[in-house]
Amino acid sequence: MGAVLNALKGMSTTDLEVFEKNGSMTVLNHLLDSEDVKLVREFVGDTTNFESAYDSTVLIVLNVKEDPLLEREGIMRAVVNRVQQLRKAAGLSPIDNVTVYYHVAAESESDKIVGEVLTEYMTKIQTETNTKLLPLPSTGEIANVVESSSSKVHEVKFELKLVK
Repeated sequence: MGAVLNALKGMSTTDLEVFEKNGSMTVLNHLLDSEDVKLVREFVGDTTNFESAYDSTVLIVLNVKEDPLLEREGIMRAVVNRVQQLRKAAGLSPIDNVTVYYHVAAESESDKIVGEVLTEYMTKIQTETNTKLLPLPSTGEIANVVESSSSKVHEVKFELKLVK
């Protein structure tokens, strides 16, 4: 049976697809069916940049390499989420126009990405949240605050204050 096993290992993808379709094949004068041979799909490529998952009929390969643009968009989505949570906590409807003041406590050079993303995606954030977004004044004091929150975005302290 060692010769049959070696012959199976040397089969082409086309031969294996025919076996999968027909359910049987002859290898070195041995009739083999799906009880004798189990096809297993396996990804043998670059596993540092790709992850794979498979079942009996399909192999899926995802590129998991970090992408700076996707990272920035993820931070923007997190900011939108925090603003929407703040609006919900204040009991606002989606059509209520409000102003939200923000403060990013960037303590290191790498923390500045959150502020950069806010600047880069400001229009999109304001449109998606129906909110006017402004930096918190240096005094930190705002009149008529309806709701406030403090959380982290991308491991950076992020404060919001909502006023009507």
